[in-house]
Amino acid sequence: ISETNSTIKNAIKTPIIKQQIFDAFTDGVLFFHILIKINNSAIDPNFFYLNPKNKFEALQNNRKVIEGAAKIGCNVSAIKAVNLQEKNANAIISLLWQLLL
Repeated sequence: ISETNSTIKNAIKTPIIKQQIFDAFTDGVLFFHILIKINNSAIDPNFFYLNPKNKFEALQNNRKVIEGAAKIGCNVSAIKAVNLQEKNANAIISLLWQLLL
């Protein structure tokens, strides 16, 4: 959990340029840390790549994020893992907004 706090704090402290905010969410790691803060059983960390080495691992992370978000009641029917990976602003903002509410 302290790693989660550190990751979120670092993301918040980083100066944000418009595109950078979408870059931060493409591998699923930041969404993972947000989900864990909301509900620590939403995603099993044993099956999550905290340091994804390639696009396949990032895509798997995004699938897990979407599954975890659905478990806690988010409407993810229009959000696909590839949307997050391809920096689709609507998908990222939609998921982020639902998690923060």
